[in-house]
Amino acid sequence: MVTVDTVCKPLSGWLVRAEQRVNLVWLFLFFSIPSVLFLSLQTPPFQVADEDAHFARAYQAFGGQRLDAALVAVHAAYATLPWHPEKRATLAMRFEADALHWSQDRVDKVHENTAAYPPFLYVVPALAIRAGILAHWSVVDTLFLARVCNGLVALLIGAIALAVCRHGRLAMFSILLLPMSLGLLASVSQDALLLACSALLLALFSRALAERRAFSLVLLLLVVALLLVVALGRPPYLVFSLLLFLPGCLPRLGRCRPFCGALLLVTIISGVVLGWLGAGALTMAAYTNSHASHDNLLFVAMHPISFLLLLSKTFGLYGAFYLRGFIGVLGWLDTWFPSWYYACVPPVLGVVALAEITRSRRPYPVLLLFAGIACGSTLALMVAEYVIWTAPGKAAIEGMQGRYLIPPALVLGCGLPGILKAPAVRSLATLLTVCFPFVTLCVLHSVVIARYYLA
Repeated sequence: MVTVDTVCKPLSGWLVRAEQRVNLVWLFLFFSIPSVLFLSLQTPPFQVADEDAHFARAYQAFGGQRLDAALVAVHAAYATLPWHPEKRATLAMRFEADALHWSQDRVDKVHENTAAYPPFLYVVPALAIRAGILAHWSVVDTLFLARVCNGLVALLIGAIALAVCRHGRLAMFSILLLPMSLGLLASVSQDALLLACSALLLALFSRALAERRAFSLVLLLLVVALLLVVALGRPPYLVFSLLLFLPGCLPRLGRCRPFCGALLLVTIISGVVLGWLGAGALTMAAYTNSHASHDNLLFVAMHPISFLLLLSKTFGLYGAFYLRGFIGVLGWLDTWFPSWYYACVPPVLGVVALAEITRSRRPYPVLLLFAGIACGSTLALMVAEYVIWTAPGKAAIEGMQGRYLIPPALVLGCGLPGILKAPAVRSLATLLTVCFPFVTLCVLHSVVIARYYLA
């Protein structure tokens, strides 16, 4: 007699065995390496948001303050493409750009949106630029080399993060393979290494919590270094330093209890980041509207309720745009994916969340701290965009991008609660999740080719 048990038990066992054979690290590399190489080599020069400023920052990091005139000329060759999705990259543009090689001619050009970023997030593209100059390559070929090198290093860090991570591993896998994440990884932007370092930072905390073992001194130094890198790269992520208060992660520092040690480290990290911000503000005072920033900061401090109302209005107006920017809007926010793809990703992320909540339980203080850090970093991002980029009196906060929410989403993924005990459900959700990057891979190629090359 056929019963439900005779059908479901073998199926459940098969699902669990199939999930156990899934290696997320190798799958991540299988999907990400072709995507990053494709985007690095097929996206026209400087057709990633602010890539011209990031490339100039990498050049200036170790090559002096004045820019090579050929770099500026290459940017001018493709200047008609951004924000014009009806225009295409032509052979005439490519021939003009390929003829431009590194020279001794220097020009003065200020990129105030990247000038304050720390140089160590540009080490990889800076070394690639130096190699291209020494090899007498064209500026375009050097840019492609910098993209590939930056992307491969970031992918290596991301693969290590997936290998180390315990709770939140599937969420990390899925978020890192979204088109927006892949687009950032395949650029010379600081966001490539920033995203990878954020993933590694969270993976280290995830492993420490799962094994209930405090960091060794070496790992603690690595964690502090990663916190500094992430917070200096994007100061609102300074909120991530509160991860040091997770119970059981921090060892005793001499006679200091773990809580006191965490408080000391958070204070030191905050001092370094705020000191860097202060130095940058003084340096860039001539290029920014400091009076408007001061007025906006006073408004946030004196009228917090009004600011929260402004925040809710902003999410009401631009929430869908932020979600699509989080999933993937490439180029200068002018390369969109099909509507059906944007509609498919939230349910897939819901399946990911379902797989994560079937894992081991965690203490509620840990879950609350993860949720607080994710929400706090998002709020800090909105405050920063309001203070820096929004003109006083505007009806909504300007400057916010969906891609800024990727690291907070990684935090949230690592902090999902374990509330179900259903191995078969977890296995089915995992198998469904690892199939979706096939869809992303196909759509990504067609979207980029159609945007830049097909009439």
